[in-house]
Amino acid sequence: MQQIFICYRRDDSAYITGRIYDVLKTRYEIQGVFRDLDAIAPGIDYRTYIKKVLGQCHVMLVVIGESWLNILDEHGHSRLFNSDDDVCKEIETALQSGLLIIPVLLGKARMPHKKDLPANIGELASLNAIQIRPDPDFHRDMEQLLNLLPVDHRVAALQSFAFHTQPMLRRIQVGQGELSRFSRETGELINYFKTTCSTKEYVQRLEKISQIMDFMIAAFNYTTIFVNFVCYLDPNIGIGLGNIEEVSKRFQEMKATYQTGNRWADDLINSLRSKPGIPDDLARRVISLVGDLRDQVNLVGSEIAKISTDFK
Repeated sequence: MQQIFICYRRDDSAYITGRIYDVLKTRYEIQGVFRDLDAIAPGIDYRTYIKKVLGQCHVMLVVIGESWLNILDEHGHSRLFNSDDDVCKEIETALQSGLLIIPVLLGKARMPHKKDLPANIGELASLNAIQIRPDPDFHRDMEQLLNLLPVDHRVAALQSFAFHTQPMLRRIQVGQGELSRFSRETGELINYFKTTCSTKEYVQRLEKISQIMDFMIAAFNYTTIFVNFVCYLDPNIGIGLGNIEEVSKRFQEMKATYQTGNRWADDLINSLRSKPGIPDDLARRVISLVGDLRDQVNLVGSEIAKISTDFK
């Protein structure tokens, strides 16, 4: 199975990419590193074959030379912004597939800004890069690159998962804070109703509000599972990726939790829509919040699906 895909432009970096390839294949064997120069037989459809190969890889190296951004096609237009540009399509496919992508900057090349890239690969600009310099620094820099490359494909998958889920998990954490605040506001209503309602009405409201608070707690606990998992991947907070077997076990537990569905959100939203006796504006705010939390969890679920085959 392929492990590393090298994405590069021949007009920009063919020679140095060849040197990088030679070093990589001594570690991963030739079958573990893909480079288009030797790997595609005559008569094979390039696009179809590349898509198949990317499905077998876990890491993409995007080799960026000093002229990578500025290479033009035969009509004098930027290749990068050509809808048929193969390099752009390779990167786009890798981003959509959840591969671990490492930009490799050659010589004095610098990372492109997001505004300089087509929208479909703009995310490339936010990735951390490594620099590979000419001799006498080449082999020293390659050692650093080799140390970054995960030997276990599950490590690569989880590194990519952690990167792609960061925006969703930040939204989930903010939502959890709001959920806690709403829970406190709802709880304060109990004391208010105790002093302003009849005993019968108070008991009825207490029952409904208690149910809502139980659903809020369930929503908080459910979403915490996803936040905690990414914390496990951070060696400064959790167990890190050193113990891949333990992390794999926790991944399967998180996946199983996600597959139980969004009943927590449906229960809470339905309870708030059933005129539970709390102010309408509070109910609307909580419904909006829960809807956003559900959307973020579903986005995390999409990333879970991308790497699930690595943990069978």
